[in-house]
Amino acid sequence: MSEKAANSWLENHDDQIPAFDQYHHQVIEALHEGVASLAEIADIIMLDPGLSIALLRKVNANLLHSRRPGIDTVHTAIGYLGKPAVTTLVNKTQPLAERCGETSTINLFRQLLSQNHHALAQLDGFLKIQGIGSVDDIRAAMLLHNLAEILVCLFDPEKYRDYRHRLRFKPDKTDHATDVFGFEFDKLGIHLSQHWHLPELVSESLKITKNISRKARLIQLAGAVAQQAESGWYHQTMQKVEKDCAKFLDLSERETRQHIYSVALRVARESKMDDVFPAASRLILLPDIEKPTPVKTPQAQSLGDKLKILLKSPNCNQLQIISELLTSLYEQADFSRVVLMMLSNDQAVLAARAGKGLGNESPFRKLQLEVARSGLFKSLIQKPQAIHVNATSYRKYENSLPGKFKATCLCNNFVMMSIFVGNRPFGLVYCDRSISGESIDKAGYNRFKADIMITSKALTFLAKRQAQAAA
Repeated sequence: MSEKAANSWLENHDDQIPAFDQYHHQVIEALHEGVASLAEIADIIMLDPGLSIALLRKVNANLLHSRRPGIDTVHTAIGYLGKPAVTTLVNKTQPLAERCGETSTINLFRQLLSQNHHALAQLDGFLKIQGIGSVDDIRAAMLLHNLAEILVCLFDPEKYRDYRHRLRFKPDKTDHATDVFGFEFDKLGIHLSQHWHLPELVSESLKITKNISRKARLIQLAGAVAQQAESGWYHQTMQKVEKDCAKFLDLSERETRQHIYSVALRVARESKMDDVFPAASRLILLPDIEKPTPVKTPQAQSLGDKLKILLKSPNCNQLQIISELLTSLYEQADFSRVVLMMLSNDQAVLAARAGKGLGNESPFRKLQLEVARSGLFKSLIQKPQAIHVNATSYRKYENSLPGKFKATCLCNNFVMMSIFVGNRPFGLVYCDRSISGESIDKAGYNRFKADIMITSKALTFLAKRQAQAAA
């Protein structure tokens, strides 16, 4: 690292990391309500780098001044200060939205925060494998492991975007930070850790040497998995990281890879951050269930014919019409997974309500999206329209797809279309051919649209008939 370049950068940029608004609000609310315990408040603070650093920095500076040893966990720091002092400190810590007004910079930080949470989950898995029980200190250090990257992300966002761009397209090159900033993140992180009086485990985990503790090495490995996964799972650097993990954990490479992938999937599906791009969305899709090889049968009735017959019955209802649509798409149009997402009564939430080709544990069964924050989904339900996303166009749409959806479908070739009942949006249908691995061609897309359109007409006809009967 160029010490001169790092020092010059620090002299020209702020070194106070703001608090992420969501956690800042949660902590203030918990403190003011007076119901949450100190441990519960510490659990929230620990997830936020800005609040964690502010707390540890203050407590350890006071202890150093009185020539006493520093502390290494957020929980201990809160116990040392007490609620009144913690409340004052949290109120003085500026939230991210006030400090960094640019949405693009906030999004960069949110992505880093998502990476942090992924790293923490990987670390928890490694700790379990290693049989390590006391974890507060190592978890606190894990969440501050990339503090230098957080700092440059917030206060030098243009250069940081350049760095991320290089990393994405050349993941196997290891010195992008030096090329862009003139210094390495780990060395800057060691300097900041010491300057801010952070726990020794933070700076130890940033040292490139074999002479470190087991805890520090586990932090390094978990951090490396999360960082490399931001660029993909199948490049050479990630493969090296997986081999290092397997060797340290004393597992086979296959066992290690399966464990890491399963953790990444769980993190993505449990994430409460809808507008980030979870690492697991870069994994190659594994099928929910095997679709049996279809047996050739005589030509079946078209969906239109079936719906006409169904609508002649006075007992026809929405559920029967939707069931015929899903069956047609799954069995006749040969889609692997068919999912109906319906709008809530207030049209604020889209939630999966029915489907075909989904296993009992399929994440599609639990998928819910807030319409206001659902990007492409919000656009689709504005009017009757369809979209075909394929491997070529996926990059065009990926930023407008909610993170939860990407982590759920794990597919870059699918179709979606909104269903309307009259002029009112009812929901939308998602389909893919993930089991066969076949792309959806123009004929398949046209068949999909035709089935949705005829279903919308049938639902509209039924609604009008029911309204007339009720009048």
